Amino acid sequence: MCAVYLAPNEKKTAEEVSEGLGKTTKLAISDSLSRDGSGLLRRSISRRNEERPLMTPDELKKLDRDNVILIPERQHPIIAERIVYYEDPYFKGLMAAQKGPLPYPSREGEGLRRLRETVEDLTRRIEARGIISYPASPDPVLPTGPGGEKPLDATEKPDDGSAPPAQAEPASTTSEVAASGPTAQAMLQKMREEKPALSAEEMLEELKPQEKRALATMQGIEQKLLRKLGA
Repeated sequence: MCAVYLAPNEKKTAEEVSEGLGKTTKLAISDSLSRDGSGLLRRSISRRNEERPLMTPDELKKLDRDNVILIPERQHPIIAERIVYYEDPYFKGLMAAQKGPLPYPSREGEGLRRLRETVEDLTRRIEARGIISYPASPDPVLPTGPGGEKPLDATEKPDDGSAPPAQAEPASTTSEVAASGPTAQAMLQKMREEKPALSAEEMLEELKPQEKRALATMQGIEQKLLRKLGA
């Protein structure tokens, strides 16, 4: 734990900081002259150690604005030079290297970025799996009627003049995955191509109300498809 103090303005704060800094000893020297009984001058010098605060409240108030006082735990106090991060050469380079949306990204923009990552991951999964297709089944062998007679064709009529029985249409033997409309990936990709400099928050603001509703609907569909793929 380390306490950091700047030059205090209030008397109460200055006294608290002065008390926290502790005390020190200072050599006090007193020099006096006196005359003895014969009228001669005699010089007397006395030295003693006096206790005083390490920094008095008045000294703390007059502390330079570029100085800072550090009081680490179980260590001696430190008076250091305060730096300004946007003026110091070292920290100025670090600040210049930081890039990103300011202020902090919004929750809606973060949701849009997650949706983009989910759509890209889903697209890779679908491309890796390919189109689901089933082979066509061979033509079934039709049974012959009694006496070796073949069953009636759909276009033929029986001898009694009645209509031939209706036959069920064969089911499709091939199933393919096809997109019936634009996906969220296509919508986001189109917007990135038109305005590549937009951030996620600006891209979200550019969407029209109907596009936002369509994006939310497509997000729900893609989430369901992602769960079916075992994500």
